[in-house]
Amino acid sequence: MDKVLKFLKDAETYYLATVEGDQPKVRPFGTAHVFEGKLYIQTGKVKDVSKQLHQNPKAEICAFKNGE
Repeated sequence: MDKVLKFLKDAETYYLATVEGDQPKVRPFGTAHVFEGKLYIQTGKVKDVSKQLHQNPKAEICAFKNGE
């Protein structure tokens, strides 16, 4: 997990994809932390992304850095 965190931090911006109903939603993020071996992102509970993740925890992260 530390390797993933380092890549996300080095990339500076990564994109989190969630689902709302039957539509994908993708948005940029920049914060990431590892706690007890799990990756955490930071968002507010009142934001749509938080509500989407509570309804459907399936999500994907995409990051790009130096061609990787």
